[in-house]
Order: sequence, then C-alpha cells, then structure tokens
Amino acid sequence: DEVQVNGKVTVLTNGWCVTNMVAAGVNPSGGETAYFTNDGNLTNVDGSAPAVGKFIGSKDADGYIKVQVNLP
Repeated sequence: DEVQVNGKVTVLTNGWCVTNMVAAGVNPSGGETAYFTNDGNLTNVDGSAPAVGKFIGSKDADGYIKVQVNLP
C-alpha cells in the first residue's frame, strides 16, 4: 500500500501477509514460529524478540513467504 506523507498507517495485528522481509540465509518452513530480528526482518530463530506469528509454507522463487500474524 502507498500512504501519503502525514497519512494514517494501518498496523497489522491479526491476519496474514506476504513479505520478502526475511533475514538473509533464513529459509523457514510452514508452521515454524516467526520472530523479528533487530533490524526488523523475520526469522525462524528464537531470539530476544517475542513471536509475531507463524510462517505459512516456504519462500517462493522470488524470496516471498506468507506469514500468519497474531499479536496480542
């Protein structure tokens, strides 16, 4: 989505999205827990950040993956 300067931004708290913002070298599988890295990418490696949801499937040929987001 495109948002104009000073426009409102919707924050996803429950639902799914498709993203390519996955940490370098990480190849998650469907059902694995998704966590944020310090730089805002997603990973399947449990770190200090809380879980944000689960990966659905695996990366496609272009590096995109579907993520089920479930934030409290």
